[in-house]
Amino acid sequence: MNFNFNIKTFRDLLGTNFNQLVIPRFQRDYSWEKEHISEFLDDLVFGLNAEETSNKSPYFFGTILVVGDITGSKGKLEVIDGQQRITTATILLSVIGKLLDMNGENSLAIRVWEYIVKTTDNDEKITILQNDTLDDFFKDNVQDRKQELSDILKKGADIPDDETRRIFEAIKYFFQKLKKEQIKKLVKKEDESYIESLKRIRDALLESQVICISTVDKGNANLIFEILNSKGKKLEDIDLIKNEIFRYLNNIEPKDNANSKWKKIKIQLAEREKIEISTFYRHFWSSRYSINKRLALYEQFKAQVSKEKYEDFLNDLQKAAENYKKIISPYLSDYDKKDKYMVDSLNYLGAFNIKQCRPLLLSLLRAKEKGILTPKNCKKILTFLPRFHFAYNALCKKNPNAIETKYTDFSVLVSKSNNSNDLGIIIDDIIRTFKDKLPTKNEFLEKFIKLSYSSNEEYDSNILSKFAISEIEKKMSNRVCIPDNYTIEHIVSEKDTRYRHYSLNIGNLIYLEDNLNQKCGNSTLEVKVEIYKKSNSKSTEDFLKTLSDKKFFEEEEIEERSKYLANCFYELFE
Repeated sequence: MNFNFNIKTFRDLLGTNFNQLVIPRFQRDYSWEKEHISEFLDDLVFGLNAEETSNKSPYFFGTILVVGDITGSKGKLEVIDGQQRITTATILLSVIGKLLDMNGENSLAIRVWEYIVKTTDNDEKITILQNDTLDDFFKDNVQDRKQELSDILKKGADIPDDETRRIFEAIKYFFQKLKKEQIKKLVKKEDESYIESLKRIRDALLESQVICISTVDKGNANLIFEILNSKGKKLEDIDLIKNEIFRYLNNIEPKDNANSKWKKIKIQLAEREKIEISTFYRHFWSSRYSINKRLALYEQFKAQVSKEKYEDFLNDLQKAAENYKKIISPYLSDYDKKDKYMVDSLNYLGAFNIKQCRPLLLSLLRAKEKGILTPKNCKKILTFLPRFHFAYNALCKKNPNAIETKYTDFSVLVSKSNNSNDLGIIIDDIIRTFKDKLPTKNEFLEKFIKLSYSSNEEYDSNILSKFAISEIEKKMSNRVCIPDNYTIEHIVSEKDTRYRHYSLNIGNLIYLEDNLNQKCGNSTLEVKVEIYKKSNSKSTEDFLKTLSDKKFFEEEEIEERSKYLANCFYELFE
């Protein structure tokens, strides 16, 4: 392979011969975080602060590798290495240009924008940096001079995904460092005007030295990308996997199907919560393939997925991203009405911060789509999992990583299952295996009786107590779901200062319909009992039986009832 080497200034790279710098389809997302951006700016301005001007040397921008004729004109140069730095530098130039505009230096701003957007001889506008893997946020906010910084910085709450977040954070970081109140700390020159400081930073970037390596051998571009990662944030496995798939699925006319599917995956993962694609991919892989901890995920992919299967693999990945979204942030509309219990279970697993079970959940949803996960087995496993994790880690603080390997092994078995009978056996084995990991009854009871609940929504124990009460209600009423109108009622009012410590305890809680709960207010127990009798809640009915003819519900009774409820819950595992 033939290479050409050139030393250029960054100004020349952006301004020579109307060439356009193109980020190829197989490139990774913009991945620089604050520490990379901070280091980039600190290195850039380091020379500006040298006491002796004669000792200053240009900032070394780094080495970039492009595919194309760098000496030609009006062509496209594919950036194989240097994408992160060029993108960051473009963001910095954009912020400088916008700040100059804000301070009335329109002529200076125009000169800066010539390194972001060029005007051809035919009066056409073209962006120097072209990256179709980025969404419109970059084009609208970095490459559009009309978009003011003040408006851009208001968009923090509307960032759709992590790549866009990083771009937004880079804009915000440069703005904060370069605004009038802060720039003197950066350039360390008190007597210099604000505009002169901006110009010096601009010049430091444009005059920085770039080693340009170019080749016209486009066929090896993806291979170079895989092996050349000399500076900046190290490539992740997902970047290399994307590159490998795109290298093989290289048909982009009339439509780039691979790139289109990849974008859909990113959209799915950003639609409800900001899910890192690398996290999703690791769980996807664990749900389908045996894990070899001695090999990186990219190496495992290369070893287990043949090139002929890349398109099928990408289709599976896209479908799994849709399911992953429904696991992390489930909506009732994602499932049939009869499957509301699934939404409740998934929400509780999320509330308990359980990530280790996600590969299994992906496998189960896929089995459900295949029609081999029966309603009975689906209810069995998705009812068990939140109960197990309530006891195992949410309550007794066991480390969920200790069972991660078990989850991976079972996930693969579920994925490979082809009929409902075999899958039913696997699910029974999962439940039996995890039951063996449960804390002892005494350990469980000791933690359970300390649970509490407050009307203060931020109270730490609320979600645990609500789950415990709901599961006991399900058991007593033989339900799979709790009616939406059921709310937590404090038998002794939580506002009763005489029993403040005990009034929040789980032994003082029952489930009650909302309209009845409101009628109870802070009434005496005698009044409340008459209201409780109108309830359809079985756990409330059970409480009335244990209360008998008592007119008071005091500390001793609350303690005893908390132990009783603890035993009721633990019996769910028997």
